[in-house]
Amino acid sequence: MLSPLILDYIACIIYAFILISVVYKKLYSTTENRLFLAVVLICGATTILDICMENSYRVLPIGQVRLVIAYIFSYAYLVMRQVSGVSYIMLIFVASNTFDRVQKKKARWLLRIPFILLCVLIFSNLFTGRVFTITQAGGYARGPHMMLLYLLSYTYGLFGFLYLCRMRVFLGSARWLSMLSMYLFMILCAVIQMFSPGVLVEMLSTSLALLLVHLIAHWSKDYETAFGLYSWYEFRSMAERIAATNRRCTILILRFVNANEVRTTYGETRYNDYIRRTVGRMKAVIDAKTMDYRIFYHTSGSLQVIFGESGIDIENEYPELIHMWTRDSNDVYSVRIGARLCSLDFPTEHLSEEEDLTSFSFIFPQYMNRDEVYFRAERAIENRAFEIYRKLPSIMSRGIRENRFEMYYQPIYDVKHDTYCSAEALIRLKDPEYGFIPPALFIPSAERRNLIHPIGTFVIDSVFRFAARPDFEELGLSYIELNLSVEQLLQDNLVSEITELQEKHNISSLRINLEITESAAGLQSKAGLQNIADLRSKLFTFSLDDYGTGYSNIQRAVELPLSLVKIDKSIIDRLETPKGESMVRSTIQMMHEIGFAVVSEGVETEAQYRILEKLDCDYIQGYYFAKPMCEADFVEFLKRNNTPVNRRAVQLKEA
Repeated sequence: MLSPLILDYIACIIYAFILISVVYKKLYSTTENRLFLAVVLICGATTILDICMENSYRVLPIGQVRLVIAYIFSYAYLVMRQVSGVSYIMLIFVASNTFDRVQKKKARWLLRIPFILLCVLIFSNLFTGRVFTITQAGGYARGPHMMLLYLLSYTYGLFGFLYLCRMRVFLGSARWLSMLSMYLFMILCAVIQMFSPGVLVEMLSTSLALLLVHLIAHWSKDYETAFGLYSWYEFRSMAERIAATNRRCTILILRFVNANEVRTTYGETRYNDYIRRTVGRMKAVIDAKTMDYRIFYHTSGSLQVIFGESGIDIENEYPELIHMWTRDSNDVYSVRIGARLCSLDFPTEHLSEEEDLTSFSFIFPQYMNRDEVYFRAERAIENRAFEIYRKLPSIMSRGIRENRFEMYYQPIYDVKHDTYCSAEALIRLKDPEYGFIPPALFIPSAERRNLIHPIGTFVIDSVFRFAARPDFEELGLSYIELNLSVEQLLQDNLVSEITELQEKHNISSLRINLEITESAAGLQSKAGLQNIADLRSKLFTFSLDDYGTGYSNIQRAVELPLSLVKIDKSIIDRLETPKGESMVRSTIQMMHEIGFAVVSEGVETEAQYRILEKLDCDYIQGYYFAKPMCEADFVEFLKRNNTPVNRRAVQLKEA
């Protein structure tokens, strides 16, 4: 015959499995996971006490010692059983992100009173013996007050069940159902014990419910296990739930502005170590004032903190979080880590959807002043620029449908020959409602929404048409710089599309220089490298854009079939400092020795131009010579300026 404790032993095996799984997956760093682990440990301890209680008066020899031990285990079991019910309700509060409701004075007492009454009832048994008794002859027997104990215990069960039903939208269907299983098993257990009181099914039902919570509610994608933080997937899910319930909360967003540079230079291990230390410092600050928060991580280098309440003034209530970055950087292995922070309440009238929030978390630094570390997001959310950003999908679709894209050209000056020999083609979007939309705004959005292909085709077709002008060479032009996006570089049909458009406009490949960025994922893929090789075989030339931004790799530059290297504006901005000039001088000399010509981008002052001229830079592009202009204005500009006499006359006139 099977032991009546067999179900308890099975429950212990299930708890052991859960604990091993939690440790193996490292799911113990977040508040919710730590609380879940505590619930498992409490329920596991309760099961062990139940086994010890049963064995104490079944196995131990008859005597006073057996009675004392049996009573100790029985009292401990009953107390731990009540603690497990309360702790599970706390887990529900944390999992649904409604922990702030427990912190209210009235709510705290409503949760405490039943537990206090339960403890009073249990320990009153020491004097009354009306909850249970243990005798030498009869063993364990329930008293008349045991039913009252069950009723008080079930108040927590009823409360948890009803609260879960209300909080479904906060948890999501899968997580909600798994957590609700605890109370469904509790009902089933009560029915079984009603007909078979001797079957000890209570502990097994609890362990099965927690196993479901672990397997369903704790998917690995919800957590970034390398840091013990919630994942970006979970951030989006939680933002969606918050928006659906319109339950406003404060969110703090932190972005590392040069995370990729640190990764490229020092590798993932050191970068991850820095993230862990940063999170530790943030937790120490926040834990001192509240436990009702969650921290999320995105692999691009950002942290999001969702607090359980709204209206939090980060600048005054958590100034340490800002002071960590007031010098605009932290040193990590001799690397300067820059960060930008913003806080906002969500949802609001201007930021009401999950997609709006996730988009804003990527772009908010562009709304900040250069020396600013922290700002309240409302300043950006309520302005026209963010309104445009929110409506970009419809704006771009309208632009494609109504042909509202237009090509602009920024002249590139040939220092040696004192003339404008080329230009970079730049796409512009003019919307009838919002006017000119900056490409830095709509290009990333187009890439995310698979609209980059029709836009890219428009760019290639327009530039090829311009390069096919009969007076192209008479205007003094040798070629046009045409940017290839990451998505274009990965297209299977890129080469055939360019070839077809080349044949359509009947132009020479030598009139087009294709500009690529070394940070592009296409340069790390076989498809992208094959496209470059195929286009080079058709005599198209290539230039490397954004050199010096932190992505640059000399070995990669040498391996690519390049003709030009373009020094990024961020480097040119430092040109008028001794270190900046030395850096640019070394770059130009090195590129010339390798065999590349050099273009300096973003030149805005005469002082910068004179230094670059002295350093033997080949080509210069920037506002000092001309801003981007539409095709008609560009042609007129070349006719007026593309002789040494005309260029100097115009400069003297403007001076």
